[in-house]
Amino acid sequence: MSDVRRFGRVKTAPVLRAMLIGTLAATSAGLFSGCDGARSADDRTMAVGSDIENDPYFQSGLRLVWRAYPQVGDGERPLYFEVLDDALAFQDTANTMSLIEGPSGRIRWTAALGRPLEKFVGAARMDNIVIAASESELQFLDVQNGQLIDRQRLAVLANTRPVILPPVAVVGSSTGEVYAHDLRVGVKVWGVKMHGPIKSPVIKLGGGDVGVVSEGGELIMLKASEGTSGGRRATLFAGVENGLITDGAQMYAAGLDQSVWAYDIGSGRRVWRHRTESALSAQPIVAHGVVVVYAEREGLLGIDARNGKLLWSQADAQGDGVASSATSVTLWDGTTMTVVSLRDGSIRSQVELPGVRWVRSGKDGILYAIGENGVVSKYEPLS
Repeated sequence: MSDVRRFGRVKTAPVLRAMLIGTLAATSAGLFSGCDGARSADDRTMAVGSDIENDPYFQSGLRLVWRAYPQVGDGERPLYFEVLDDALAFQDTANTMSLIEGPSGRIRWTAALGRPLEKFVGAARMDNIVIAASESELQFLDVQNGQLIDRQRLAVLANTRPVILPPVAVVGSSTGEVYAHDLRVGVKVWGVKMHGPIKSPVIKLGGGDVGVVSEGGELIMLKASEGTSGGRRATLFAGVENGLITDGAQMYAAGLDQSVWAYDIGSGRRVWRHRTESALSAQPIVAHGVVVVYAEREGLLGIDARNGKLLWSQADAQGDGVASSATSVTLWDGTTMTVVSLRDGSIRSQVELPGVRWVRSGKDGILYAIGENGVVSKYEPLS
């Protein structure tokens, strides 16, 4: 059973169903207005009030807001980090989850979710519930105190983080099936078989739709409520090693077939294809009408999202797209963070970040740096 520190008894499954029904009917509220169980800022966070001009983040136009210290076991390392609205879920390889309050950096609660060898694929949120997903089950945790509300078995082993579109969660599997799990009753309600395993995350497209791509190169857009595609299905010439992206009107895939593809979400029609000289494995990003992706031979490419024409290239920048602003995108290659202009690809800043494992984006230009030791640092734009 989950071991949640400092909490009371576990509620029963009927209570979960009642909570879920109420959750689906209600709008999100301010969930962190009463922090009875939160630890003090002195022992779990570090607030910073002054800028250091030689700091690499300062050079990138960022200011440190706080540092948080989620639990990481001896010899363990970070497993995943998810931004869940105004909360942050951190899990280590011992499968201990810490929930961090986004505004303050305080550790709200810590919970042992399962055995260290149990495979977890990510976390999601539905209003006042955090859903921690392993390959075999979903655990429902109260966002306020970490109390375990219920557990639901999955009909097919999950291979991707669940996408929540109430009343279902949509996940992909290593067997090539994308399916929906009904969160109210805990059963699979539909499944669609695809060609090849599904490793790339399922993404929300808007209007209750999801986008999925398999390692076999099959791409599909589905209604989450019923699993129908309406003909919005296509086949790339190879699979992908990154994630699909969308700007709300189109969905984009950067494939191992040396192409960037754009598809209209409404019709599923291919809008354009941009060929490159390299297989594309870096994570693309789209912002303000520009698709940005790194290709090994050509460098960083800025592609017009309307027609697929090359706008610019930059030989001295590489990495996964991790964040965007009105005028730039941020890349991370595992050691170096680079900020590049959307207008012409010029480099605005390029700094090495030793000891950082991941860089993740939040709202309004917020960036989170997650260290190899598990320390989470929040940065905000200087202006």
